[in-house]
Amino acid sequence: MYRVVYSLIGVGLMFLMIQNLFANNIEERQSIIDIVDTSGICGDTVSLPILINNSNKMIKALGFKIKYDPESLLYVGYTKNRLADQFMYFDISNKSIGTIVVGAAGNDGFYTNTSETLAEIQFELKSTPDATKISIVDLTDDIRDWSTSGANIQSYTQEGVIDILSDIDTCQGSINIPIHIISSPESIKYFEFDIHYEPDILEYMRFQIGNIVEISGSIDVTQISNNIVRVEYSNSSDIIPNGFTGEVLSIQFETSNNCKLTKLSFDNFKGDLVQYKPLHGYFYPYDKKKCNGDIDRSGRVTSLDALKAFSKAMGKCPVINDELCKDVCCDVNNDNDCTAGDALCIFKYFMEQPSCLDKHYSYKE
Repeated sequence: MYRVVYSLIGVGLMFLMIQNLFANNIEERQSIIDIVDTSGICGDTVSLPILINNSNKMIKALGFKIKYDPESLLYVGYTKNRLADQFMYFDISNKSIGTIVVGAAGNDGFYTNTSETLAEIQFELKSTPDATKISIVDLTDDIRDWSTSGANIQSYTQEGVIDILSDIDTCQGSINIPIHIISSPESIKYFEFDIHYEPDILEYMRFQIGNIVEISGSIDVTQISNNIVRVEYSNSSDIIPNGFTGEVLSIQFETSNNCKLTKLSFDNFKGDLVQYKPLHGYFYPYDKKKCNGDIDRSGRVTSLDALKAFSKAMGKCPVINDELCKDVCCDVNNDNDCTAGDALCIFKYFMEQPSCLDKHYSYKE
């Protein structure tokens, strides 16, 4: 009998040891969100997977930002993978030039031990033949204690490139749009090209010569219609040398109150730039007005706030972190009810997309 008792005690102790060892391994295992290195030809579009590695718990809400160099990369868009489809809400937004916001929320999400691609982001390579770094920062919600690993992107050129650099600014003000030549394969004596823009949004004011003036030569900008300016450069000798990289000029526009995302594009190349790769640019307007969707009073709106609103709308009380539904103020669209539409509005605001929050409540920046 004693042997049976001792055997049971031994088995029980062994079970506890294994259980504790497993629990400790779960706690000690490093969870990482990672972006894979890549390379490509300047002007091409590359796709970078965002990888989830060894999730240490159930993930129902996540948020983070991706920082990149806008002089080297132009954000194009993203594609979702199966893991992203597990969430009720998932989106990737170009919050501002140089910053991408990734957010997800939903009662399903993904589970412990998950290692899989979340989504893929696409960039157009704009830089000279150098490496540029992409980093992951500002992790929130269920992944706030995770580690991160960014990516190195190597770009190289096989031809000359002329680039309109994008800009972000407020509406009803002046903006400067720089134009760069990248890695000229031969010396340049003469060029001419047009820049098209939307006259309802931008009004041409003036131009300023860039560091090309240090090389000398004559450069001029003429407005040939209400939506086109023409840039001309000429010189009697091989002044712009092979391998030149730098700012040719910057063009100043006045923005109207009818302010929205708008494209600036090249056209009608003549002279020594005819074979160059054109990289078009964009003007990204933003509104400094902020609104209140900060349900958990953390000081900022996150995807977790959207998840709490959705939980209340679905009658799942208490919501995340055992918060009572009566304490969840989520009627952000002001229709006297908390619905999935409110959750979507909060999530869109977190992703810096147009939402109902832009019309109500002031929010300290």
